[in-house]
Amino acid sequence: MRLVMMGAMAAVLLAGCGQRAEPQVEGAWVRLPAVEGRPAAAYFTLKAGGAPVTLLSVRTPAAVRTELHESMKGHGGMMTMKPLKQIDVAAGATLAFEPGAKHVMLFDVNPALKPGGEMVLTLAFADGKTVEAKAALRGAGDAGAGGHGAGH
Repeated sequence: MRLVMMGAMAAVLLAGCGQRAEPQVEGAWVRLPAVEGRPAAAYFTLKAGGAPVTLLSVRTPAAVRTELHESMKGHGGMMTMKPLKQIDVAAGATLAFEPGAKHVMLFDVNPALKPGGEMVLTLAFADGKTVEAKAALRGAGDAGAGGHGAGH
């Protein structure tokens, strides 16, 4: 009986080893532009799960175009941004998309969106998988919107 129980437990443990946790998105939010027609920015935390992931894009039906971006200090300490083709996240790692760092620019955002609402973000990965996340909408000057103004 003891051997049967040990064998069953080993089978369960081995089955768990073959499963990989999928990437997860937490705390998604979007800072709407202060001026209509300017871009918005999306932020979230991406957890890679049990395997490395390569993020290729983030889409939303609420914007005509999106781009992965990274903010950095340029010449003279001025903040600048550059577009990214992809973002690699190691297995088990967590990457924060936040003001002043990596983020998603949302161009030509639906002007009907207002603070307090939400939009859906769809993250697309190199392996063909996608993950959807609901993102809270915040105004440019709202508390908790990062305090970095509309410049991202």
